[in-house]
Formats: sequence, structure tokens, C-alpha cells
Amino acid sequence: MSVELVRLKNQELVYGEPEEIKNYCEQKDTSVVSTYVGVKPNVAQAHFKYVGNRMGDPYEVAKDIYCLKVLGFDKGDS
Repeated sequence: MSVELVRLKNQELVYGEPEEIKNYCEQKDTSVVSTYVGVKPNVAQAHFKYVGNRMGDPYEVAKDIYCLKVLGFDKGDS
């Protein structure tokens, strides 16, 4: 599994596996202009859109399970 971060001809910044990006480009009738290397995770989170569907978003911000429990979002209690 390799994730690519790219800029598209329509100026969108997206990331995903190469095949997923290709499918997204076909749907949006655009193409890849440039590929980025060494992008920091916080930059990817803030500026890039995940276009994949095979896995969870690799740059998604993790949620603290203890914080979710305090807020009442845990699914274990009934």
C-alpha cells in the first residue's frame, strides 16, 4: 500500500493509492499535475482531500477513546 499526495489540473490537492487517484481523476475529468514527497502529516490533514475507499483515511486525526467515553460517545455502555 503506497499513498501518493498529488495536485490535480483542477487545483485540487488529493491523496490516496495511485489507482484510487486515477479513478477520481476519471470521475472529475482531470489529471495529475504534480506529486508531492515529504509532506508533513499536519499539512496533509489540513490541505489534502482523501479520495480513497480501500482503507481508513491514513492522515485522519486520531480520537482519544477516553475523551469519547467522557462525552458519552462510547458504544460499550447500554
